[in-house]
Amino acid sequence: NGQSGSTFDNYAHIEASSGTAGSASLLSTPPLQMSATGGRVSFYYYMHGATIGTLSVSSCTATSVCTQLWTLTGQQQTTGTAPWVFVALHLPSTTSTVRWNATRGTSFTGDIAIDTISFSQRPGVCTTASATGAFFQVAAAVPLLTCIGGAGPTSAAQGTCFT
Repeated sequence: NGQSGSTFDNYAHIEASSGTAGSASLLSTPPLQMSATGGRVSFYYYMHGATIGTLSVSSCTATSVCTQLWTLTGQQQTTGTAPWVFVALHLPSTTSTVRWNATRGTSFTGDIAIDTISFSQRPGVCTTASATGAFFQVAAAVPLLTCIGGAGPTSAAQGTCFT
């Protein structure tokens, strides 16, 4: 189940059953438009397993110069029923894309998941709305937010849904 607890929730899951220690999985947004003051990204993570690697988030410019904003290593949830953890990060005005990088630990017991990713043009302000798709890309003329999972545009005029 994803962060909402629903068996029908959409979330990104990095499976550690195959691969080698240190192998990475990357999730990147399509191009974003930030306001002059930057923006905000928020998401929930779940890192349960004895051999969790690292999860990091980076802000990348249009020329692909990336700056790491946040990183966390090792098991964070000690039981399979522990709650997901919320993270909110400021995005610089130069942000063109945001990247999540999950690095595999030493064994198969190191799955990482992220859910309910949302972007806001206004740092520190969260807007909520219901959405049914897995990924929304906000149209350039609508400076509201972009999200994966739980909140975001609710009509075609506000964005495009990628499931």
